[in-house]
Amino acid sequence: MNTRLCDGFLADEFREREPALAAQLKRDKLPNCGVIALRVDFDRPVGRCVDDVRLLFGTTLASSRPPNDRRISVRVNSNV
Repeated sequence: MNTRLCDGFLADEFREREPALAAQLKRDKLPNCGVIALRVDFDRPVGRCVDDVRLLFGTTLASSRPPNDRRISVRVNSNV
């Protein structure tokens, strides 16, 4: 799901500011229980309305982990 969502709706400014993350979001799978935050600017055209993306709670995308590692890592900030 994240590949369609992120490829179809990322703002050009985000793609230019974070090219590696934009490519990774397009290519890699978000793991089960992984969390991403999307900032949506409703003043933009729908096809380019996501102007910021953050991986939350220690979420990593599939290619950033070893291929046989199926664990999901979650890091909780105790200062919240």
